[in-house]
Amino acid sequence: MDITSALYSGFLGAISMFVFMELITLSKLANADMIRAVGSLITKTEEHSFKVGMVLHLLAGLGFALLYCYILSFIGTSEVAVFIGVGAFGGFVHGLLVSYFILTEGQNRHPLKKYQNAGFEVALAHVVGHVIYGAVIGYTFAYQILAETAGAAAAFSGWNTYQIYMTVIGTLALLTLVALSIKNSFGRWNH
Repeated sequence: MDITSALYSGFLGAISMFVFMELITLSKLANADMIRAVGSLITKTEEHSFKVGMVLHLLAGLGFALLYCYILSFIGTSEVAVFIGVGAFGGFVHGLLVSYFILTEGQNRHPLKKYQNAGFEVALAHVVGHVIYGAVIGYTFAYQILAETAGAAAAFSGWNTYQIYMTVIGTLALLTLVALSIKNSFGRWNH
């Protein structure tokens, strides 16, 4: 496993997850502001929580990427979809664990009230955010590894980086918005 490739993949995965979570928060579908939530665990206030949270998020993204890429390095295929699938599945499991922690322990211990009422929407956003993280790692790692061994043109059959990113992130974001909309609709029907 090439550590530089893993760290590059982790950086892109962490940034992709951050953008997705910010979009969910800005759309007001859920309070998925994980950067400030994590940062304020350390700062105990909103002040400087974004800076601290972003540093912690990037460090975690780089650290977990080493584990993801270590696992991906055992894949014996040149099919990019397999790398993306394994990465996305790893992200799904990772997201479930994070969501479980948030719902059972994290929200009860958070020093700020605005992060103490995490529910289904926040958990779902974290699961999908981690799936995006894993899928991006799978793709970028595959691109780097397969480009070295088989040549980028042979490995990717004409698809470029932009097309893959937009397909993966767009599909996952759309599925999340649909799931949250359905959940919100059920909430309105029950009142």
